[in-house]
Amino acid sequence: MAPTKGPTIAELIGEAIENLRVKGSSKGVSRTAIKNYIGDRSTPARINLSLKRMVTKEELVQVRDSFKFSPKHIAAEKKKVASAEKKKKEKATAKPKKTAAAKPKKTTASKKKKATKPKKASSTKKAGTKKAGTKKSTTKRTTKK
Repeated sequence: MAPTKGPTIAELIGEAIENLRVKGSSKGVSRTAIKNYIGDRSTPARINLSLKRMVTKEELVQVRDSFKFSPKHIAAEKKKVASAEKKKKEKATAKPKKTAAAKPKKTTASKKKKATKPKKASSTKKAGTKKAGTKKSTTKRTTKK
């Protein structure tokens, strides 16, 4: 078997910034916080190198020793999310129309059969639990002081 590849360091950094950033803050997430979040999944030297690369690619903006996503990167992600949602909506609207016409006849018969069986089972269970509750006897123990 081939070894499975985990997320890249850039993905880990992006995840760390997403999860650790404070809403409304203009500073971003500190380098040490990112390193602590990633932990043993990568070495500090590799994290530093990938942070530098991401800043040069303009994926991140560095504010002193903190990092945040660049406006270009945020806009690009919004476009990706919007296009993905459109595709999902198109698929969702196309599929239910075909399946909805064929399924209701089958499901109504099966629902009626399933509905009657659980009612019988639940009524016997309720009676059993009531009997178990009435069998308990109360005895008081006295303790010596």
